[in-house]
Amino acid sequence: MAGEAEARVTAFGWLGKYIFMSQGGEEDDDTHRKFLTTDQREWTFKCPECGQRQPFKWECVEWSKSARDEFGDWDFDEVRRTAAMRCESCNHHFDDGDRMRRKLNATGGFVSKKRQCQTCDTSLSACLVTRFVTLRRNSLIFNERNGRDSNPR
Repeated sequence: MAGEAEARVTAFGWLGKYIFMSQGGEEDDDTHRKFLTTDQREWTFKCPECGQRQPFKWECVEWSKSARDEFGDWDFDEVRRTAAMRCESCNHHFDDGDRMRRKLNATGGFVSKKRQCQTCDTSLSACLVTRFVTLRRNSLIFNERNGRDSNPR
């Protein structure tokens, strides 16, 4: 699916731009493969106790291990009641709820896990400068081909 969307956009040459945003899927699907070619930004929050920035991780979600019924099956009401998230740095526990999620997301921001651009094998900032120069060059070519002033200033 990602390949189809990318093909539609690149058909317009210099006008094409696409932003891939996704919720987690399956490993090695189109979205995962596309993610591996990016700087791999993750949504993070700051722990209100220690200030450590960290992504939301399933491994940090905990609940009472005794939340089982008489048959040994999970008692999901008890799991919901006792569920909490743990800071991976200071081990502070946050109760799960809308208020706490809003508080954590208010400190949120995307953090790049990888600083290398796969497309051109340069640092991300150098890649962005290259892309800007390319955009400027392409806009000059477009203006020349369409009889427009290529430097209106």
